[in-house]
Amino acid sequence: MTSRASRGALGALAGLSLVWAPSAALADEGDARALGSPFGPDAATDDTHEVARTCGEEPDAPEFALDVMADATLPIAVGGRIALEVPGHFVVYVNVGLVPVAFVDGVNDIGTGWGFWTENDAQIARTMVGDATWLEAGLGIRPAGTPGIEITAGYTLLWTHRLTTLDGFSPGTAALVGTSTGGDALGIDVSVNAIHAELAWQTLLFDHVSFRAAIGWVHAFSHDVTIVTDSHDELVTTAIGELSRVLEDELGRRAFGPTLSFGLGVHL
Repeated sequence: MTSRASRGALGALAGLSLVWAPSAALADEGDARALGSPFGPDAATDDTHEVARTCGEEPDAPEFALDVMADATLPIAVGGRIALEVPGHFVVYVNVGLVPVAFVDGVNDIGTGWGFWTENDAQIARTMVGDATWLEAGLGIRPAGTPGIEITAGYTLLWTHRLTTLDGFSPGTAALVGTSTGGDALGIDVSVNAIHAELAWQTLLFDHVSFRAAIGWVHAFSHDVTIVTDSHDELVTTAIGELSRVLEDELGRRAFGPTLSFGLGVHL
């Protein structure tokens, strides 16, 4: 009996072990599945996206930005500026504006006050470039993106066409072609081709408001003044040619200098 009872007890224990072992294995497998989400093979990918979201950016996000702003480039012009930032923090921009007569008068006041040119020279400049159209297009880079430093260089074109008479100039200028032609109509075309380089600071206010301040230098590499008159008098034609030369020389004396720019607009 003792021997038979012992064999029965051993058999019961063996049966229990066979039942418990698969159950334990299934339980361990379930626990592993439950723990697999934070520690499984997808954990590294999830962590990468979580870090990107924590830093406020999406992985491999495109680096495009557009700034549309009102811009004043003293003492040249006032107008508008559109700048597109592309991947690599390169910038493509276009400026369009006018040269207000008030700007020209301000420069003339400084120039005549310091003895750089005469009142006659100032009147010539006012007639030639006052209310002229200004266009600039160029490239630049923002090494650290926005906000940050911006370095740009572009081609600037300033041109104007106006109808006037010699009475529109000062008496000293009219004397170059004689008083007898003072009332004759003149057509004046002026163009200036220049390079404009700037060192700027571009920043953001309230996320979508863009502000830009810059110092720069503009330098003309060519300019042209053409005067056309209806007069067929040879003396008048010769004198008009001399007047064109005088105006070109005067324009060449001013077609370079420092600039100060401010812009405010929308950042998209």
